[in-house]
Amino acid sequence: MSHEFFCPKKQPLFKWAGIIQKTTMKTLFTTDDFSEMKLNTLIQFCYPTEIPISGPLTFVFRFRTEDESFYNAFCLLDQTSYQLKEFDLNQQCCICIISQYYHYDVFDEALKIARSLLLNSIPATQHFFETLYSNPLAITSMDSVQYLWKSSLSSYQSQILKPITSRFDLFTIGSIIFDMLTDAPFMIVSSDLNELSQFCFALYCLVHPLKWFHIFAPILPLSILETVQSPAPFIVGIHSSLLSKITNSDIEAHVYIDIDSLTIKRVNLPSIPQWVTNSINNFTEFSQKSVHQLILQIICTALNIHPSGSPYLNAKKIITSVHDVELEPGSAQFQLINSRTVRCLLDASKEKHLQNNFVALLSCFTNSGIIFPATQFVDEFPLRKNQVLRSQSVQFTKTHQNFKSMSVPDINMLSKSKLEPNP
Repeated sequence: MSHEFFCPKKQPLFKWAGIIQKTTMKTLFTTDDFSEMKLNTLIQFCYPTEIPISGPLTFVFRFRTEDESFYNAFCLLDQTSYQLKEFDLNQQCCICIISQYYHYDVFDEALKIARSLLLNSIPATQHFFETLYSNPLAITSMDSVQYLWKSSLSSYQSQILKPITSRFDLFTIGSIIFDMLTDAPFMIVSSDLNELSQFCFALYCLVHPLKWFHIFAPILPLSILETVQSPAPFIVGIHSSLLSKITNSDIEAHVYIDIDSLTIKRVNLPSIPQWVTNSINNFTEFSQKSVHQLILQIICTALNIHPSGSPYLNAKKIITSVHDVELEPGSAQFQLINSRTVRCLLDASKEKHLQNNFVALLSCFTNSGIIFPATQFVDEFPLRKNQVLRSQSVQFTKTHQNFKSMSVPDINMLSKSKLEPNP
């Protein structure tokens, strides 16, 4: 996964920790670049529903500080009122840790430890956060930290994607991948904030190394519920108690996923084309490589090209075909190739030196037994050649064309997902 997804070793895990009520907050630990003044948007996300939710309950959301930076906030919502003079004993409390990384198990365990410490001693809680920041491995009782520092890329990725892979079959997951590639909006619903937030983060990471450049709000609070009326693509998580506040007629075409009932509806979206269904039928196991194969197969089929083993040759084929082939406006192929999610692959393919994670994607058919159907369904969509001068096409040296597959580097953690599209 991308660098902003995985916490590099020797890097601090988090930026801020504190306790939040609806009317006040208390900092327990902060770095120099964080202050309570930057966190004025935090409260609405810590208490996202109209009716209070009983705790203790851990969930995660994305929020933007006043300086336009995006972070993950891990929260433990609790009925307990801690003995703090600034706090109202009749209100719920939310212990919160802010990080640029997404390590759910680590912060879930840290929040539960902090909750126990707060019942007895504020200084002890502050010391715990100081140690977690400066030397997390020194906290030997935290199994999640020990696992994080030893985990491999594949095991870490499998853990993140489990909320999806444990709920849906491969064909359903393949259909979700296609909808993400075409920038379809997603509305995720659940009565459990914990399950809701983890599912949304898994969805965000499903098409790695491609990135979701649009609105991302794994927990959408009541105060900004109108986000679902946005004409821009989005991934939003909505607590089921808020559904009555939303008028379906106000929402454009989208994918609706209820993770409590395990139902998926493609609302006002065109049917998935047969040529995509044929590609999804080849998706017979879930792994990073098989996801890469499905993504590349769908893109190459849309462009009527066949991938080879060489990542640089595949990059050249894709860029050349994008210039040479005229896709019918409004078609699934046109929407796919012009989506921002797929465009990040096209942009990467133009680079003289491919990033390692794109090398893995573009070389995923090396030694593969999968039958590629790129030329089998050409009649299903019109393709017309445009005349393109040779000087306008992307050129690669022989050295690059012979480039061998490279391994994917360490995951790097969830980037600037957002409540607003990236610039």
